[in-house]
Amino acid sequence: MVCEDQDEPSRSGFSIGSIERVDEHEVLFTYFDPVGRWSSGPDRIAVREITSVEFGTPYIELMSRHLTARRRP
Repeated sequence: MVCEDQDEPSRSGFSIGSIERVDEHEVLFTYFDPVGRWSSGPDRIAVREITSVEFGTPYIELMSRHLTARRRP
């Protein structure tokens, strides 16, 4: 997911991981870092902040093969 802030480019960023839940206001999202470690728990991302979502990109497919096991609550 990409969240781009047109007024403040320094606040733009992206998250890569797994969508846990979606409602009309927010997405519950668990991400992984560049070395394949999962975050300790899901983050809440406001839907209004999301500017792009991609599935199945070559990077996602490659990194998914090397992820550590996820700890489920």
